[in-house]
Amino acid sequence: MNTNSSQTASFLDSFLPSAWRQTSAPETEIASSTSGLEFTRLVEVPASPSGDRNSLTGLGLTQAALWGDTVVFWGQTLVTSALYRADLQAVKAAVSAHQSQPVGTDPIAHFGAAPAFDGAEKILFCGQTQSGQNALFQADLTVATDAAAAQRTVKPLLLTEQPILENGDGFINFSNPSVQAGKIAFLGRLMSDQQKGIFSYCDGTLHMITRQAGADCPTPFVDLGRPAIDGATGQVVFRAHDSQYQMGLYRYLDGDLSPFATVQTSIPEGIGTFTSFSDPLVSAGQVTFCGRGNVFQQGLYRLTADGLEALVNTQTRIPDSLETFARFHAFSVQGETLAFLAGDSHGHLGLFVLVKDELTKIIGVGDILEDKPIRNLMLGQYGLHGQGLAFRARFVDGSEGIYRVDWKG
Repeated sequence: MNTNSSQTASFLDSFLPSAWRQTSAPETEIASSTSGLEFTRLVEVPASPSGDRNSLTGLGLTQAALWGDTVVFWGQTLVTSALYRADLQAVKAAVSAHQSQPVGTDPIAHFGAAPAFDGAEKILFCGQTQSGQNALFQADLTVATDAAAAQRTVKPLLLTEQPILENGDGFINFSNPSVQAGKIAFLGRLMSDQQKGIFSYCDGTLHMITRQAGADCPTPFVDLGRPAIDGATGQVVFRAHDSQYQMGLYRYLDGDLSPFATVQTSIPEGIGTFTSFSDPLVSAGQVTFCGRGNVFQQGLYRLTADGLEALVNTQTRIPDSLETFARFHAFSVQGETLAFLAGDSHGHLGLFVLVKDELTKIIGVGDILEDKPIRNLMLGQYGLHGQGLAFRARFVDGSEGIYRVDWKG
């Protein structure tokens, strides 16, 4: 259902006063617009590097993933890049470039797609070894008591240049993996004709869901987007262009592949039909996506057993504002909870959470966090877990950090 101005009273107003938390410093007050939320800084990157070879100088292009009290993210120092883990106690490198050797003596040289938690214990990510092999890697965080032990936990699940498909084909590269409960979906580019395909992988079994049309393999699709998988049901959802290059959203479940939203689909609580879509996400059997239509229509929508419904759209009043949303950016979903970045008609960007049909502003560009005005906000698809959310904030002084925000409800 759409959340209108009468429904935007915060479900957090009755809880603890706003505070930001850091284990080494006393609590201090932050922006009053975030009443009821508790912020914790997990990672800090100063505006000017300290000169320490081991200090973080950047956070890369991908966003942090959250599980419990722990986030994982790509980071850089003056000398290397690594997959880091951070919690309330420390920031540690879990997998370092040029040190981890999961493929014989061939170390990882470059990291690929954003890391994703597979439960609390394992991390899934793409990477390239020093010799040029691409792989889908898994790292076990529970046994990583020190940096050396962390390197030994990394193993490749799938490697390129190997005939691992039933027809003897292999992969050139892997990208955009999604994982839940040990079930993995990813994009892979085939060696035989260099076309992309969407694949699932679980317990050593690899399955092709669909692929781009090739000279010897006609399919309905000329392009494929990032897949997402639901660990509970095994369904895989993705965005694709058909042979007429019309965009649609598709779902694969128990051997059946079918569209659930296309440019012929009517927009819930809107006018006309959709014109384009984002890559969808799926959790607890429900699919969430961003859809656009004519006359500047845009919104976040959910596919349930009863059909499509609008969650928030360009008719939704922004909390603590006279404006309505104008544009939706990144989002993350878990169960019934939706977190998203969105802006008004003036381009003012904010981070919001929707829980049980109640919409709350988390924080916005221009707000003050740790006595510093925020210049930009970033959110990843794996940023939401339980009643917590991980996000990146860049400040006007050039510094940036990864924060988590918690609520009760």
